Amino acid sequence: MDTRTLRFLIIGLLAMVFRLGLQAQDKCYETQRQKGIQLYNQGDYSAAYKNFEAAKYCTDLPGNNDLDAWMSKCTIVVRLSVRDLVFDPEGGEEQCVEVSTNAKSFKVAYKPDWCLVNQHGKALYVSCVDNTSIDARSGRIQVVSGGKSAYLEVRQKSVELEMKFDPDPVVFSSRNETQRVAVTSNVGSWKIGETPSWIVAERKGDTLLLACSNNTSSLT
Repeated sequence: MDTRTLRFLIIGLLAMVFRLGLQAQDKCYETQRQKGIQLYNQGDYSAAYKNFEAAKYCTDLPGNNDLDAWMSKCTIVVRLSVRDLVFDPEGGEEQCVEVSTNAKSFKVAYKPDWCLVNQHGKALYVSCVDNTSIDARSGRIQVVSGGKSAYLEVRQKSVELEMKFDPDPVVFSSRNETQRVAVTSNVGSWKIGETPSWIVAERKGDTLLLACSNNTSSLT
């Protein structure tokens, strides 16, 4: 192959590469836009946003493009109709929370184990099991949509302590004596606190055993 033929061959190859480059530029906008739409439909809003943004820099960008509208759709917003719920100690009450988002769907990613959450359409129905403790409890529910999160604070009041003793009062004779006291309580558990120095107290299930030492005093 002589020098002249080689020169024409190189010029021809360069011209072909140039034409292919022009064709790729002519399809840049539509390629980036269609890829963005595909990613948006798959729920990958962050990657879709980047493709729409890249399409803005294509040399074949039309003046009446819809990239801003698509980019706005990719900016996910999640809103809850209320930000906190308060429940009484007794379970069973159900409260409704409306969820608004521009993503296609949402889900509950986390909830306290003492909360029940049912999803119906664009609403969450939240309830709690009984709180039998004398301590109030709180937690939060995480709602995720399109990679964005919103949080719902949940608080449940404590139960008011009620305890009954039988017999009440407890009366001892002056000699060593042990009496059994039945304890009825509306809380799940109870324990013995302070006792007089002359009383020994022990719990047996729902019964309190009280042992009294000799009273050698003449006073009652």
